[in-house]
Amino acid sequence: MNKRKLELYENLFKRLGPGTHSITLSAIAESLNCSDRHARTLLKQMSERGWLTWLPARGRGLRGELTCILEPLEACYREVDLATEQGKYDIAHKLIGFNDRNVASALKQYLTHTTTVSENTIHAPFTDA
Repeated sequence: MNKRKLELYENLFKRLGPGTHSITLSAIAESLNCSDRHARTLLKQMSERGWLTWLPARGRGLRGELTCILEPLEACYREVDLATEQGKYDIAHKLIGFNDRNVASALKQYLTHTTTVSENTIHAPFTDA
């Protein structure tokens, strides 16, 4: 997963918020700044990642049902977990800084998040250089 999809999901999430929304594919494409066709592809990929669900309506211009399941940061943390499990630390580093976040503070936030989730954790001080 690339960080651009996380950024697009965060933009969509900021516009709609959590929960279920009745929305047209054209409105989603406008939020994602892409064509309707590419918006369908992105929705499918985001759905496969478990970030959202999309139930399109049959017919042109009709409203489908979009449910934002995860907060964007939670989606990021899941992707970082997956990348680190696969040993892809360079990708994890890029993901943690999505939407121009400060990588050092985002990493600190991620480590704080994972220590509350995991039982097998070593606590070490982490400071910005």
